[in-house]
Amino acid sequence: MCKQEDIRKKKRIAHITAMLQQSLGGLLLEGLQTSNVDIIRHCLQTYATIDKTRDAEALVGQLLVKPYMDEVIVEQIVESHPDGLKIMYASKLLEFVPHHCRLLREVTGGAISSPQLSHLSRALQPS
Repeated sequence: MCKQEDIRKKKRIAHITAMLQQSLGGLLLEGLQTSNVDIIRHCLQTYATIDKTRDAEALVGQLLVKPYMDEVIVEQIVESHPDGLKIMYASKLLEFVPHHCRLLREVTGGAISSPQLSHLSRALQPS
């Protein structure tokens, strides 16, 4: 009987965690779309509190980094111009963090190596 109760509790905790993460993910997306620093900060702090920062990093990578990189890294640019790679790198890739991650940098205090809120640095790593 005790094992069954433990199993039920674990299932309930897992369900609550999944619902919380789904809600946090939606809220983080809303914060990024509306440029609401308070929402972003609250979400990232909550992710850190429940020890799910890796999930937040993956979400930022999925929602912010990957779409931008997919749009910017185009083989045609490299093939069509002798300095295509240099142009792509200098004109688009270098502007990603200052322009597209401004809110995340603001929330983390610009310190990409912040121990609890280092989402930006890990989200930028290639998947």
